[in-house]
Amino acid sequence: MVGSPVRRSRLGPGQMLMVDPAAGGLLEDTEVKWDLASRRPYGTWIGLYLRRAGRGHPEPSAPEDLIRQQVAFGYTKEEVTVALRPMALTGHEPTSNMGDDTALPPLANRSRSVFAFLKQRFAQVTNPPIDHLHERIAMSLSTRLGPRAPLLEERPDAAALIELDSFFLYPDGLERLRRGPFRVIRLDATFDRDEGPSGLEAACRRLGRDAERAVRSGVGLVVVTDRCASEQRVPIPALLATGAVHHHLLRSGLRSRASLVVDSGEPREVHHFACLLGYGAEAIAPRTALHTIARLCLDGRMGGDSPAPAEAQDRFRRGVEEGVLKVMSKMGISTLDAYRAAQIFEAIGLAPEVVDLSLAGTPSPLGGLGFAQIGADALHRHAEAYGPRAALMNPGFVKHRAGGEFHHTNPDVVDALHRALGVGDAPATGFRGYLRFAALVNERPTRAP
Repeated sequence: MVGSPVRRSRLGPGQMLMVDPAAGGLLEDTEVKWDLASRRPYGTWIGLYLRRAGRGHPEPSAPEDLIRQQVAFGYTKEEVTVALRPMALTGHEPTSNMGDDTALPPLANRSRSVFAFLKQRFAQVTNPPIDHLHERIAMSLSTRLGPRAPLLEERPDAAALIELDSFFLYPDGLERLRRGPFRVIRLDATFDRDEGPSGLEAACRRLGRDAERAVRSGVGLVVVTDRCASEQRVPIPALLATGAVHHHLLRSGLRSRASLVVDSGEPREVHHFACLLGYGAEAIAPRTALHTIARLCLDGRMGGDSPAPAEAQDRFRRGVEEGVLKVMSKMGISTLDAYRAAQIFEAIGLAPEVVDLSLAGTPSPLGGLGFAQIGADALHRHAEAYGPRAALMNPGFVKHRAGGEFHHTNPDVVDALHRALGVGDAPATGFRGYLRFAALVNERPTRAP
């Protein structure tokens, strides 16, 4: 006869139980945790070996050739106005409508960054499993840098890592890492403009080989940087450079022996940071974005409460970190360690050769642009940057503008709908008006005529 239960209950958040006949039967939550925690002096090991580092300090000024750097990395006036400046003023991502009614990146009239070819694959659930605002205590952006010890070994030096509060680094913080306990190498993520479009693929393969050689020699921190971009050197798209190094080290069986840090002028939106983290970056220093914010402040063009350069950059950092938390929460991921290198993306418009080298494992059912086309786009931006009249353009990717990128929901379409319904002062044109509206929608081109 089965006896009455001693106690009825249920497991709560973070609780566990274990059945171990050798230890007396059922072990409950505190017993299990105490048994695991007391097996080794983990706290002592962490105190002895783990080092904590800061993110560094904001940039006090901007370089004289900032406009050339911005053009070379594909910045637009629109991005500065609707993305960078609002985040530097409020510390939050700007709020806008959902969706993108411009042509897909491979069909656009103007070249788009490689980041635009990747779309986040969110969990299809009715309610997000995590609220990154109200459940912030359950989420973490902390990251650790350095070689990882073998997973199945427990030894004191396994804790010999550098811990950061966040993936976001200021250039000053990146320089401090070079004085840390690990050997550091900087890999040049640029290629010679005289090599032409084919130089891009060759440079990505070179990055992978150089990273492998360095890690085999004992380097524990690999910094992929486009700081050497100049009139002769063309920056490699940051995502392709990062992915090329990450996947080459994976294929070589060396990825856990070094950390990957990105020092680039290209990332400036939350999606850019999410992509870099999703393809292996452990920390990111968005150099040109910070310089752009500093220049806006120093020139009195920030608006709002006109924060100092340091405060504006810190607000931008907070906005980026909050945006990455939001992206993670939509997948039910609470820690950056679980999101990093997870590659929860699909590619729209990238050829298999690009995916196989830098984005291996990413679904790309449509095919699209190869290294030659992406290299040609990079060279075109570089030529504009170092031409006689370098200037930021406004292609109208976000908002419709005359002569800009074609938007499917353009003023003609909206006006036709209003006239068909009689919205505003115009009299309703009825079915005839609807036919005009339908024709504009159904016969619209994939790009601007």
